Amino acid sequence: MTYEPSGGHGMKITIDAVNKDGVKSQWFYTTNFDGKDEPISGNPGADTGSVKVINSAINEIVYKKDGKIAQVLTNVLSPDRDTIGIIYMRMDDSSKTAGVTFATYERMK
Repeated sequence: MTYEPSGGHGMKITIDAVNKDGVKSQWFYTTNFDGKDEPISGNPGADTGSVKVINSAINEIVYKKDGKIAQVLTNVLSPDRDTIGIIYMRMDDSSKTAGVTFATYERMK
């Protein structure tokens, strides 16, 4: 993931991913951290994303496909601001939680 400033208070988020079969993809969106849905480009599993600030260390991201929640992420920033812990909650077609995974990302220096 990379982050770039966008506008006065926003951020462009670019995700470079590799799936379980080794297929690479890149997708991105821009957010103003206001909880409003914004269009996503390049992700077949989601067409909008919204980011809401919970507090200075926690953000909630909601990805939707065709208006239905597909995934909810909770990002928690470490006190030293160098590590993000993420809870990924995936939803099935009936909007029930289908799976939960966890990841840790460290800032590249």
